[in-house]
Amino acid sequence: MDLSLIDAVINEYIQDEDPGAVVAIVKDREIYYQQAYGMANIEWGIKNTPETLFRMASISKQFTASAIMLLEQAGELNITDDFTQYVPGYPTHGYAITIEHLLTHTSGLKSFTNLASYPLFSVQDLTHNELLAYVKNEPLDFAPGTQYAYNNTAYYLLGMIIEAVSGLSYADFMRTYIFEPLDMRSACYLYDEPIIKQRASGYQKRAEGSYENASYVCMKIPFSAGSLGARIEDLIKWDLALREEALLNKAIQRRMYTPVKLNDGQQENYGYGWGVSKHMGHAVVNHSGGINGFVSFIAHFLEEELSIMFLSNNSGGFDAGKATWDISSLILAN
Repeated sequence: MDLSLIDAVINEYIQDEDPGAVVAIVKDREIYYQQAYGMANIEWGIKNTPETLFRMASISKQFTASAIMLLEQAGELNITDDFTQYVPGYPTHGYAITIEHLLTHTSGLKSFTNLASYPLFSVQDLTHNELLAYVKNEPLDFAPGTQYAYNNTAYYLLGMIIEAVSGLSYADFMRTYIFEPLDMRSACYLYDEPIIKQRASGYQKRAEGSYENASYVCMKIPFSAGSLGARIEDLIKWDLALREEALLNKAIQRRMYTPVKLNDGQQENYGYGWGVSKHMGHAVVNHSGGINGFVSFIAHFLEEELSIMFLSNNSGGFDAGKATWDISSLILAN
């Protein structure tokens, strides 16, 4: 395949002077393509490289889900447990809400990012209890298991469950049981305060087409729903670990990639931390991410040993999902 076709897809979105992206394509467990585009910092004229570190946003959810399944694999919990066993006192309005409901976005709990007050408290350095006070007394959006609705409260609560069961902070658990064992050397809970070399600056595209610095969000707010950061090499190692079952056994991974069934038997295209779909008839699990100034996407084809992953500091100017599917189509057609 002519690899310049991949460049052409990305160059539709990103000019050299724009905030950019890093892409990696892994095929047959080898790096097939890796390239950086655009600027890591516009003001200083610093280009993105494969060593640039980005916020992953909601790609974090697959790591959180994997941490929960690691705990189940170790016999420390069962995803059929009511989540209030681990987060006592959280109102469930008379319903049994399980960890699996949280994993699959079928809990019916109100997502805190949908609250009118979210822009106000998203800039505050809040404890778990302080954040949950904004959302926990809201009525359920629907009875658990009857509908699917993407839910950041659910994945925040999963992080609290990880902390309660393990006795570690979420950041320490991810480092100790996922990042270090998989040699994901730069992956981390990406707090705002630490000085981190080669961290990208986040940018948002204005309506008229120019860019501005991304608005602030305290990274304690997304927590286990979207606060992890990584370099592209870390995602490559993550992808290979999934192929090689280095972290979770095949049976558990298969469950994570299985679409959830609602109470009425209807199937939704989401498993545990992964979207589940087909592209050109090929089974694929995938997830997007988006947070102030950053977007991301990962697609992991289950049978072709093909994965495509993007990390970007260009919010509003780069459609990482469309670029992923366009590149997938080029590769699968050859």
